[in-house]
Amino acid sequence: MNIHIFGHSICLQSESNIQSFTDILANRYEIKPHQLHISLCGSEERILYFLKKVKEPIDVVIIFHGDPGLVFVPPLERDMHPYALDSAFWDNTSNNVLKYFENITKDKSEISLQKVSLADFKKAYEYFLKYFYTKDLNTNRHYGALIQIDQYLKYKNIPAIHCVLEYTMPTWFTFTSGIVDTEITQIQNSSSIYRCDKRRSVNKINQEGNKLIADKLINYINMVRPAGIEPTF
Repeated sequence: MNIHIFGHSICLQSESNIQSFTDILANRYEIKPHQLHISLCGSEERILYFLKKVKEPIDVVIIFHGDPGLVFVPPLERDMHPYALDSAFWDNTSNNVLKYFENITKDKSEISLQKVSLADFKKAYEYFLKYFYTKDLNTNRHYGALIQIDQYLKYKNIPAIHCVLEYTMPTWFTFTSGIVDTEITQIQNSSSIYRCDKRRSVNKINQEGNKLIADKLINYINMVRPAGIEPTF
């Protein structure tokens, strides 16, 4: 079964002895690295952008939708919050350089990785926020990407599992392309009993929580899988 996963830090693969739910699904369904579209602070526009780049047939897509406050930064491995200018992000970036994937801006499939100065990027980001950004504009772009994702999946007849935070969804919008879950993403919340330190688990969810998410997603996959494709036991 050809499954693709799109999302933010909750979907990160494990760097510790605790398997993330993404690891569990990848092992169970033989999901390859190119089928995982995961970034830190993944925005809705990033999901739409890379979803439309997938050329192979998709049997099931799992999407962890983004926050309306995020700004899409195509050539980086992460997106940004406007308040990132005042956060520890700038202090914690190693060697004061960023990985810049030039192939993304030039729409090339062959990876072209460069390093850019953190100081140069910060100045460019300041100018972007000064001249090209407002909160309402970015929210409208988020909603526009959300609608396009739903319409694209429906047009392509791709079964979808949408994992959302309810507060990010406009009251006037309803998905037409698959199952909608509002509980899974809450497992990562600081108040969740499944929350743990990042040093223990890369997605900040303990072993029990990751197993719970994996089991729930496996059940959803078996519900939406295309006819003729047998479930995995």
